[in-house]
Amino acid sequence: MMKRNLVLTVLSFVFALTTCFALTACDFGIFSKGLKYTLSSKYNGYVVTGDSVTDTRVVIPPMYKDAFVTRIGDHAFDRLEKMTEVAIPPLVTSIGRYAFAWSGLTKITISKGVSSIEYGAFYECKSLKEVTFTEGLKWIEEKAFYYCDALTSLNLPDSVVTIGAEAFGKCNGIKTVVIHDGVRRVEQGAFKDCVNLTNATIGNYITGVARSLFHGCVNLTDVKIGNQANAICESAFSGCVKLTNVTVPVSMEKILAYAFNNCVSLTRINFSGTKQQWNAITKAETWKEGVPSTCKVYCTDGAIYI
Repeated sequence: MMKRNLVLTVLSFVFALTTCFALTACDFGIFSKGLKYTLSSKYNGYVVTGDSVTDTRVVIPPMYKDAFVTRIGDHAFDRLEKMTEVAIPPLVTSIGRYAFAWSGLTKITISKGVSSIEYGAFYECKSLKEVTFTEGLKWIEEKAFYYCDALTSLNLPDSVVTIGAEAFGKCNGIKTVVIHDGVRRVEQGAFKDCVNLTNATIGNYITGVARSLFHGCVNLTDVKIGNQANAICESAFSGCVKLTNVTVPVSMEKILAYAFNNCVSLTRINFSGTKQQWNAITKAETWKEGVPSTCKVYCTDGAIYI
């Protein structure tokens, strides 16, 4: 009796899962042809690829034969310029390296099961305008969305803990970046050369502003650094020629070489400590290279020139 109930429970779950996915798939049509499936013990299910798919709207089934589809494989749909949309099954946990790179994608929803988007997964998807992220995503790896210059907004879920190096580099449509308090690590150049970015907020649990984090963001005007940051690394804001206002926490201990290189419009640094605490920060000789001498640091007990 217990065995029969267990089987019924599993079947009910599969039916509900498939039905739920089918509602999404209805918008696309039947599952796409030309998909390839490789059973993987590492990923506890099938890895799907589809370099011979010809559909513009690709629909991946949640199951193949007797197991779930749990991963979009490396290079799975790269260079498929005719593909504009894709439906990802709910039990996919990872999107592989260069999975959709150089494709014609215009929008995508990252399903709730996905915890990692790997290296270059959406590299140079220049038509990608809309990405819907869902809770459960934890890791966005290096260059995951590099040069997706049609992407206009970035709303990361609270579950994200790591943003890799140059993950959103050259995403020229993004105007605002908010790194929420759930993020623990943002690697070098994560938002490098986002030329239309104007405002950035760095979360309270980021301990260091990474090297070249906003390098070349030529329209960036205002930055707020979270209250646990203790370092601004090399060239973090280099070339941010319109940067006028930066908020720095009292936790800051060091500002490294060329951190504000060529920030020719910087006029105000808001520091949440005293003048003595500001002066105690270890600063590289070239940290303010190109910053106007008229720039002031506004401390809790008054203002001083840099």
